[in-house]
Amino acid sequence: MTDLNELKFEVLLDIINSSACKAMEEYKKSRHGVPGANSTTFHPLNLATDTLALRKAIRLLEGAYHHQLSVVLAPPRHTVHAL
Repeated sequence: MTDLNELKFEVLLDIINSSACKAMEEYKKSRHGVPGANSTTFHPLNLATDTLALRKAIRLLEGAYHHQLSVVLAPPRHTVHAL
């Protein structure tokens, strides 16, 4: 039987994978390609206003890996913030 936490982890990984694939698809559709990590200039889609699908994919990706996955994998002292 699969542990509930393991199942949640698998769902997070699926969201990360599908969102990243969707973002890459949207970048490729733009014919500008996927931006490079070392780029020093704005990607043309950074300023575009008709990129709803790309923005949704990136928002899901950020939420899943930054806010959820880091909480699941990191020790509590790395994710708890003092008030």
